[in-house]
Amino acid sequence: MMPHDKLPTPSPDPEFGTSQENRCAPEINDHHPLHSYFHGVQVAERFADMAYLSNVASVLRDRIPCGTHTKGYIHYPDSFTGRDVMTAIQSFIPRHLCNAPNLAALQISQSLYSQTLFRNLEWDNPLFQDSTQELYAFLPEYRPYGKKLESKHLQRPSGVITILTRCYFPSCEAEGRCYAPRCPRKDLAQLSNDSAESDAVEPEELEDIIPDDVLRSLSENELNRRRIIHKLIKNEERYVRDLDILSSAFLSLLYEAFMLPVDKSLLDHIVSLGNFHRRLLSALYARRREDNSNLQSIGDILLEASCDFRSVYAAYLGFLPSAEEQAIHEMENPDFRFFIELCDRTISKRLPLRLSFHQYLRRPMDHLETYCLYLDALLSLPPNPDGTDLRLREAQTSLSTALDTAMVCYFQASGFPSRGRYLWDWDALVSQSVKEGIGKRERLRQCIIFELINSEMYIVKALGKIKNLYITPLRTANPPIIPPLCLDQFIKDVFGNYEQVLRYHSNILSQLLEAQKREHPLLDISSISAPYLSLSGAFREAYMEYIPNHIHAKWKIEREMDVNPSFRAFIEDRTRLLDADRLCMGSFLGRPNGRLRKLGMMFGRFEEETRGLEMERETTGSDEVSEGVTDLRKVLEILRSVGKEIEPLVQAAKEKVELERCDVGLVFSREGSVDFELLNGKRRLLHQGKLFHALTEWSRWMYHVVLFDHYLVMTRPKVKYGVTKYLVQYRVRLSLPHLHVGLRGSDIEGNAADPTGPALRQEFQPCPLLMQRNAHRHYPTWCKLPQISFTQAVTTTALPPDISEDSHVPPDINRDSHLVYPFTIQTRGSRGGSWRLCAASLYEREEWKRQLEEAVKLRRVRREGRVFEMRMMFGGGAVFEHGQGQGKGELDWAGPGRISCSAPFDCYGQQFLAVGCAQGVWVGSPDGLFPMRRVLDVTTVKQCQVLQDLGVFLVLADKSLLAYRLDVLVQPSSPTALAQSHSYPQKVSLREVQCFTSRILEGRIVVYVTKKGRESVVHVVEPVVDRINETSNVVTPKTATGLSRILGVGRTKPSQWFRICKTFCGPFVALDIQFLGLQGKIAIRSERHFYILDLTQSPKPVLMPQLTEDLALARRCALAQPIAVFLYTEDEYLMCFDEFGIFLDQDGCPSQRRERNIIEWEGAAKRAVLLLPYVILFDNTFVEVRHLETGGLVQVLTGVGIECIWAESDLPGRVSETCIHLAIDAEWSMFEDVRLEGRIEQRIYELLCIP
Repeated sequence: MMPHDKLPTPSPDPEFGTSQENRCAPEINDHHPLHSYFHGVQVAERFADMAYLSNVASVLRDRIPCGTHTKGYIHYPDSFTGRDVMTAIQSFIPRHLCNAPNLAALQISQSLYSQTLFRNLEWDNPLFQDSTQELYAFLPEYRPYGKKLESKHLQRPSGVITILTRCYFPSCEAEGRCYAPRCPRKDLAQLSNDSAESDAVEPEELEDIIPDDVLRSLSENELNRRRIIHKLIKNEERYVRDLDILSSAFLSLLYEAFMLPVDKSLLDHIVSLGNFHRRLLSALYARRREDNSNLQSIGDILLEASCDFRSVYAAYLGFLPSAEEQAIHEMENPDFRFFIELCDRTISKRLPLRLSFHQYLRRPMDHLETYCLYLDALLSLPPNPDGTDLRLREAQTSLSTALDTAMVCYFQASGFPSRGRYLWDWDALVSQSVKEGIGKRERLRQCIIFELINSEMYIVKALGKIKNLYITPLRTANPPIIPPLCLDQFIKDVFGNYEQVLRYHSNILSQLLEAQKREHPLLDISSISAPYLSLSGAFREAYMEYIPNHIHAKWKIEREMDVNPSFRAFIEDRTRLLDADRLCMGSFLGRPNGRLRKLGMMFGRFEEETRGLEMERETTGSDEVSEGVTDLRKVLEILRSVGKEIEPLVQAAKEKVELERCDVGLVFSREGSVDFELLNGKRRLLHQGKLFHALTEWSRWMYHVVLFDHYLVMTRPKVKYGVTKYLVQYRVRLSLPHLHVGLRGSDIEGNAADPTGPALRQEFQPCPLLMQRNAHRHYPTWCKLPQISFTQAVTTTALPPDISEDSHVPPDINRDSHLVYPFTIQTRGSRGGSWRLCAASLYEREEWKRQLEEAVKLRRVRREGRVFEMRMMFGGGAVFEHGQGQGKGELDWAGPGRISCSAPFDCYGQQFLAVGCAQGVWVGSPDGLFPMRRVLDVTTVKQCQVLQDLGVFLVLADKSLLAYRLDVLVQPSSPTALAQSHSYPQKVSLREVQCFTSRILEGRIVVYVTKKGRESVVHVVEPVVDRINETSNVVTPKTATGLSRILGVGRTKPSQWFRICKTFCGPFVALDIQFLGLQGKIAIRSERHFYILDLTQSPKPVLMPQLTEDLALARRCALAQPIAVFLYTEDEYLMCFDEFGIFLDQDGCPSQRRERNIIEWEGAAKRAVLLLPYVILFDNTFVEVRHLETGGLVQVLTGVGIECIWAESDLPGRVSETCIHLAIDAEWSMFEDVRLEGRIEQRIYELLCIP
């Protein structure tokens, strides 16, 4: 409501003045006329049923004009007359429901008065009077202008006004006759305007107790004094009677019944108040009986009584808040509530005007305020010639001080106002004379101090409820709400060091309250800043730990409510308790979170007003204010420094919580589950938001895109039971190292040095999308988008540090709903491709661009995840080229073709490397002493191995398994001489060989596979050392001609270097073969499965995997391509497919020892190598390294045309002992004409462990 200056009230009596102040009626001016305001109120009141007395009371409280009225020379503020009540009620009674508004208004007024919505200011008439001479006022809890909260125990007027209810007969009209026998309008005939006057009780006046001759002898001034004193005595009598009713009718019976364990001090305070006021009343009676009664004697009595009032009222009002709180709690007890109602009915039989129990408790506080009214009235009269009003003024000052002291005690004892009490302010506790004696800045400064104290009381009260509301019930719950093993950790995580924060604020509050008692009403600056300066260390320590922990506590509460229905029910039950004020658990824990900022704001305003006051006090008091400003600045510096220190901790806590939220909220399909390691302390959430994916020009999908420091995840949000889950799209999960740069090729050397790969590629083109569809006409509306580049600048304003829990909101940008801003991301791997995404604004697109670039750069500079590095062999001097045409340079014959395999070996104390290509075998030393040269003129080389202990070189070329003497390959001769000397091999098998491998197992053995129809035959051979060392086994060129020379076999049968030990036959087509560990087991890879054979036992193959129970996994394995299998432990296998790996037991079933037995790859792997504790996957464009236990991505190395040409995969080794050879296509050529002719050069790298 907006107050206005004056709203006159008619008064026929000279004693009755006009209304000096009105706090309810609206302001009346040209721009806001009164009828416009009431029209707006009436519009809102159309939705309220005026047949309910509670609705009438609410409207009346807002509509009635309250002001200052005078009766008997006593000024009553915030009062109104009986005629005002009648006029206000008649203004909102529906005309169509009542044809007698005056009678109805009188009946409604009497009902409201009987239920004590408002009271007679003189407490002398039990009936409501429609008169301008009767003054009324709302009780404090019903006052419309005060700042207050609704109260559960507030007893609002209740009832149904039958004359305002609608008739059940449809033809009933207000002005017509109704034939319904129970029409509510027939009750109007029973109303009589004289009924209110018939039972009126005339109050006892002064003329009734003073003889007529004495009255005639008194002057008008003396007669007015006696009338005021008479009213004071009558008011004191009514007050003593109310104290007796409270003591005898309520408290004494309550203690005797033992239904409410209330401390007996409440009754003691009431009895003490009654005794003091009885002595005061006795003294007033004695002075009234004296013929020579004068003003001086009344002043002495009131001055003496005010000295006693300071202590007794301060004690009572200090105890009153706890008594009210306890009474409110017990109102939930039906026995106690029935007892109070029974007492009310008993009192109503004895007294026509009654109060409620809560109103009786607050009666002393209301009565103490009335003394100032009577003293003001006495002092407003013309002073006596003898100057005897001095004691009366001293009594007025003393009583004002007693009232201020009592109100401060009540305010401090109440803590922060609970539901139903007033929201206190400084003006309510300070008299008008004090406020008029100080300036505007000082008043504002004292209001800030009061707000500071009030807020400290609020946070102390809120934190003090946590233990009784939550911690104790959680510990004593049976059955337990939180599992007992997790309860202590849960309480520690959620509540943190709240007790430390509570102790700090309690110490601050105790010092502030002590200063308020000592210096009220004007508090000094040093009294406010001193507690904060002395406890700055405790403040820093408590808040530095609590605020970051609160971010995590909110997530713990939310998570526990999602997974624990008992905890959710517990929180809802706690919220409904009266002590909780309908606030949830997070509201109590979040009180200190905004306290730091609020303290900074209040002390900033305090400093500003103090500096303004200092400028006004240039002559006096400047030194004191300057010292206060210095102290305030010190407090502000402490608050700012703590805020700056907390800000990074808060941001880190928010990122950690968001990562945990994503770890729980991301939902994978069964085939696409990936462990992102979001709970790893090194993980970071960089950005997230909504983007659109344009599937076609007619449709688009909305994605919730999350950018981590190692993954870009595109999800579809789904809300179920109020919980949002994010479904990860299987085909759009992108690893950041796989984001492709906007170049045509890749820099191999750059990739070797930088395993994270190139930067992100962003492309922008106009993207016409279907933006809206007409519901009636089925045709789309298109919008042509401008071509926008990523280089457009977007300026943003630097934001100050913020420790609030709300995330940063980008600046407001004018958005056109018909425009989208597209960009393209290209990726590598099995899920690679080009993804066109659209942002809703240019700002969002620029933000995504910046975040993606920073994420890729971050992956480049991070070194902690690197375990391997690539190093070029032969120093770049060995170049292998393949493609069309002839090469030039040191290769003066046909190009070697694409590299397929390699094998390192030692000979004559020198390290060599044999490289198998499409057009022969090449040998050279990595140190450059022996240049790379072709030593075997064979074609289509698939595999090669060196039997170092036997000096034999095995090569599978053109499906023929050939054996050479190792020393023949390294003879220092020309290529022509080498070809004509001892390069003729032993052919291990006369059939076509599909694959082979070797292993030292009870001596050296070689296993190779040949094809026989639709079956494969496994041959196990062992070397014959004596025949290998025979020189006669070499076939010369003279004895080998024609076809036998082409095949490498002479006409004379050579001696056999290998003899067959075992032969197995299986119904499968073998693609590869490998040994498993040291137990003599081999794994044969077919098109869809692996067959495990034990060479030391029966040759019965075991098929892997065996997935008869898990049909979904079986279907996925059937569609995948197997690449390798490893014996991970003694009874556990790791089977690698092109897109994932799975752990199997000895029977080929999924391992039950692991919670997650599937590891997902990012690429389409062509080969896998096991180097404990990692598994290395080789794609055509990158190499990914994953940890076996976690399945997490450890490192990615990028390139073009990557081939793994040698690795000790047969016997899994340790990372520190094993290196791997890679063949990678070069980005540039040593010879420009080679690149122009379309040839591709390959270089050999070795993958080494980083120490």
